[in-house]
Amino acid sequence: MTKKGSFNSHIFYGPELWSLQNQGGISRYYSELIKRISHVNKNTKAFIPKNRNFYVSNIPDNSKIFCDKTRTSSLIKLAQNNISNKPEDLIYHTTYYGNTKFKLWNDVGFKNVVTVFDLISEKFSKKKSRLNLKSDLKKKAILSADHIICISNTTKLDLMDIYNISEEKISVTYLGCELGNVEREKVEVGEKSSFLLYVGKRPGYKNFNNLLFAFAESKKLKDNFQIVAFGGGSFTKIENELITSLGLNETVIQVSGSDENLAQAYKKAAALIYPSFYEGFGLPPVEAMNYGCPVIASDKGSIPEICQNSAIYFDPNNVEQISVTIESALSDTELLNKKLEMGFITAKRYNWENTMLETIQVYENLLSKNEALRFKL
Repeated sequence: MTKKGSFNSHIFYGPELWSLQNQGGISRYYSELIKRISHVNKNTKAFIPKNRNFYVSNIPDNSKIFCDKTRTSSLIKLAQNNISNKPEDLIYHTTYYGNTKFKLWNDVGFKNVVTVFDLISEKFSKKKSRLNLKSDLKKKAILSADHIICISNTTKLDLMDIYNISEEKISVTYLGCELGNVEREKVEVGEKSSFLLYVGKRPGYKNFNNLLFAFAESKKLKDNFQIVAFGGGSFTKIENELITSLGLNETVIQVSGSDENLAQAYKKAAALIYPSFYEGFGLPPVEAMNYGCPVIASDKGSIPEICQNSAIYFDPNNVEQISVTIESALSDTELLNKKLEMGFITAKRYNWENTMLETIQVYENLLSKNEALRFKL
């Protein structure tokens, strides 16, 4: 970072996200980003409305601007009150696809930045009516942005394809991975417990049902392993009916817990099974690699991009292949230990410090273009 803008420019993060969720990956992303950038740029501020969001506490108090009103005009006034002198380097980074009037930010000298995490609603178009407004706001944010950050090259390519966004307008910054204070340690496959771990939400594109079908097909898997579904809420009535119909009542369970509990689950599981049809990034495989858990995963979406050669892959559409791949991998201790070693190396790439540095570089590049234009004029 050589340009003064990353340290002296005024960066404002929007209020859109914080009252929408109490926890979640997007909240973690922004809180980690704001916390770290504020340490190197005292002019970093986050608009904070009334909320119950767990991750807001990660943001330094001197970076918070509490706001009762979240209308764009009100936020601009608050921003201007927190700007000393009149710098030309101004960034507004919206935290979600809210009903923001992006042109008003441009009119007072701000460059608009938006982070796009995935194109799930666009690629899986059988969306519910309640998602229509969200999709419209997302499209508006994308088309109004001066620059777009994507969390994987997969998301970047999808964005270019679906919205016809030029490549010069997009940068990729990978996510970080951190689960509480549980230390990483080398764990040999032979020391693992006899359960397979599934993490997160389960409906639709997450493809949990195909995992159940694949598991039920293998007598060896049923006789030697359980499936532990961590998080994602209790099994629904439909899920329970499917589990019963497949004779898996005693071998498939759902649990919830803290980040520390999840980290311990990764360390003890025989493997993480990640059958998703599509991910914009996919944190569970990175978390698993970080805590010494072998990854057996779908070969779709960003998963091969993120995991590289550290995972064992299957076609998530092919139930028989899922079953055979899992059974075969779990029988090959040498292969799993090799993947564990590779996973530790791969996981090191995904840390919040890198995310912060790469994001600052995005801001610098965007502002330097602005400066070049002013010089030209």
